[in-house]
Amino acid sequence: MSVAQARDAEASGELVLIDIRTPGEWAASGVPDVAVPIDIRSRYFLSHIAHLKREQPERLIGFIYATGGRSAHVAKHLDDAGLHGIVDVAAGVHGRPGSWLAQGLPVKRPK
Repeated sequence: MSVAQARDAEASGELVLIDIRTPGEWAASGVPDVAVPIDIRSRYFLSHIAHLKREQPERLIGFIYATGGRSAHVAKHLDDAGLHGIVDVAAGVHGRPGSWLAQGLPVKRPK
């Protein structure tokens, strides 16, 4: 899924966008304005994702990372483990053409 598609899907209620980078990365570049920041290294990461799917099973969960590589890996791993409805936001936040920042999409500063 492209960053523009992810932003539109979040706005329409079809998707929950999750920025799975680390707090240092959020501080350096900001968090996509419609994303929920959940650190992939947190020991509670999987329980947060499972909770979101239980609470809103009809919505997709989109993972966005710095350049898209790790988010694709995590989305596939969770799908293989039986947690479906997870998609990769392919270009990521920065570092690639088509990324969130390259598209000029807004970010927010983490708290």
